[in-house]
Amino acid sequence: SWASWACSGAKTENVLPRSLGGVPQQRLGETLDRATQLDSADLARADLVTLTIGGNDAGFIEVLLVCALSNCNTRTFEQGRAAIIDATRPQLEKVYRAVARKAPRARILVLGYPGLFPGTKAEQACAGLSRFRGEQTMLRRLGDRLNSTTAAAVRTVARSGVRIQYV
Repeated sequence: SWASWACSGAKTENVLPRSLGGVPQQRLGETLDRATQLDSADLARADLVTLTIGGNDAGFIEVLLVCALSNCNTRTFEQGRAAIIDATRPQLEKVYRAVARKAPRARILVLGYPGLFPGTKAEQACAGLSRFRGEQTMLRRLGDRLNSTTAAAVRTVARSGVRIQYV
């Protein structure tokens, strides 16, 4: 059997148990969940846990909205976002360790985020992506940075003996 605790908009703090500073997910002051995802999950017998996490902490949806409405392709913008992405690493490591404690028998697979924009200038000329014409390469770099940060967090936790892998 399987279960899903995924929730749109959730951040690492919504996954962590309360004992580690986790808080239930809220939207506009309204509590969406009574407990955090790990406090809700019964993972004692789980043999596989898959995670995709970090994009909301990095503000990726906000970035897409800002860049769709204005030219965000500046060095200052990219550096600021890169710093936010880099700052997610300790929290990601904390989540991975908490998942391992909650699911001691499980193999943990952490999935990266897909590239949302094509890699070549020719492919980026797609009319459907015209709002992002000047930003696509920068946004790809930020997505790659998030995936690299996630992979680095996984490697750190794996060195402590946790059965975790970035895929």
